[in-house]
Amino acid sequence: MTSMTQHIRNTEPPTLDRAWSTRATLEDAYAIFVGSLLIVAGLALLSSARLITGGLSGIALLISYFVPIEAGILLMILSVPFFLLAGGAMGRGFLVKTVTASLCLSILSGLTPLAFHIDVLSKPIAALAAGAMLGMGTLSLARHGAGVGGFGALFLWIERRHGVNPGKIQLGIDTVIFTASCAIMAPSDLLWSGLATLTGSAILILWQRPPRLTADQTARAMP
Repeated sequence: MTSMTQHIRNTEPPTLDRAWSTRATLEDAYAIFVGSLLIVAGLALLSSARLITGGLSGIALLISYFVPIEAGILLMILSVPFFLLAGGAMGRGFLVKTVTASLCLSILSGLTPLAFHIDVLSKPIAALAAGAMLGMGTLSLARHGAGVGGFGALFLWIERRHGVNPGKIQLGIDTVIFTASCAIMAPSDLLWSGLATLTGSAILILWQRPPRLTADQTARAMP
């Protein structure tokens, strides 16, 4: 009986693993698409309101105000130097998913001018909505083991190498971005930009969890 039970346990998991692997891949692909779509929509809304946000997305938005390139495309270009670092710091799986998300962001951003035009009537509401979309989009990627691209991998590398808290680094970079924006933005726009950044950050703080189990981990965890 013991040998038969062992035989069953040794023959069933590969089938279960394949099924979970297929489902997990589809879930990851859909989450990356939806997350990228939300981020592109959030950036488009901020761009129409002439607002910014923190991180590399904020830098991409600032540059987009001076060059005729969509912020999502600029975000991918700016993220390229961090991709190799992401692979070393977070692993190949994270790198592949992050590059996929960045490509998706670039394609969707290129289609944005053809898809819709946004007229902003209330900047406070636009800031809240854009911040929520950016936060939920980033959360969708993070929950499925991907990143938006940019400073995340750099922060992780600095934390592991020098023991510096990533939150402090993020705060410092956002401070530099908002300070530089003072030269081209009205104080009220900086205020609403800060509201958008806080809204997105609050979503990640409240709802971010470790990525859900992979197919292999789920199969192994089953009795």
